[in-house]
Amino acid sequence: MDKNHLLEMAGDSDLIPGIYNWCDRWCERCTLTSRCLQFNMEKNEKQTVNALASDEKNAEFWAQLLEPLVLTMELIRDMAERNGIDLDSIEVEAEMDEQKRNHQMASEHYCSRAALTYAGMVDEWFHSAKELLQEKENELHSIAQLGLVDRDPQKEANEITDASEVIRWYQHFLYPKIMRALLGKLRKVPPILEEMPTDFNGSAKIALIAIDRSIAAWYSMLCNFREKEDDTLRLLVHLEQLSNALESAFPAARAFVRPGFKE
Repeated sequence: MDKNHLLEMAGDSDLIPGIYNWCDRWCERCTLTSRCLQFNMEKNEKQTVNALASDEKNAEFWAQLLEPLVLTMELIRDMAERNGIDLDSIEVEAEMDEQKRNHQMASEHYCSRAALTYAGMVDEWFHSAKELLQEKENELHSIAQLGLVDRDPQKEANEITDASEVIRWYQHFLYPKIMRALLGKLRKVPPILEEMPTDFNGSAKIALIAIDRSIAAWYSMLCNFREKEDDTLRLLVHLEQLSNALESAFPAARAFVRPGFKE
């Protein structure tokens, strides 16, 4: 793919501009992939890599991986030239120092620390529930064989599987999105952009959506595994506290309108 092809793809009127900036990256569950530039670029790259002969696959893979970087740099330099921006005049050292300070502040924020804590709590829950999960699987298998009319083992199994997938998907998703939101808020915004919707509110919103979906999934697990009620309730309380803190830090996040999404 060359720069002109990329620009042609980006100019497709059916695509929703910037939709990939504030999504949860769960393409398999998304209903808008056909209108997403990022998805279509990755799809194109995967098709190219899969079509390669095995002897050439590794070398071509890395070339394919780096190609978007080259294209992006070309686009950046073109835009900078049109706007009279000298990319080489930036004070890199001062910028790096500020980035380090911001990253430290963001990583020490309650919301980012709570997100990391939550990821560990999820691992602990599934590790301690390993035998229960196996017992539930055996129970549902037995019910299916017996054909009991008052139970729908397939439905119950699907509910547990779906809830587990949601929990696991967002388990490690929260921290980077919350960090992005915090770093975006700490970063200085040029005066010309002050009246525009801020990216950090979009990042905070998708983190809040991920928390909402995780809470719903944990409620399903609570209903199916009463033996783990105390541990599950602790997780639910932790998520609710994180949600409240995130909304307090980003009061405009819920109102942020993500392009293409009906909210």
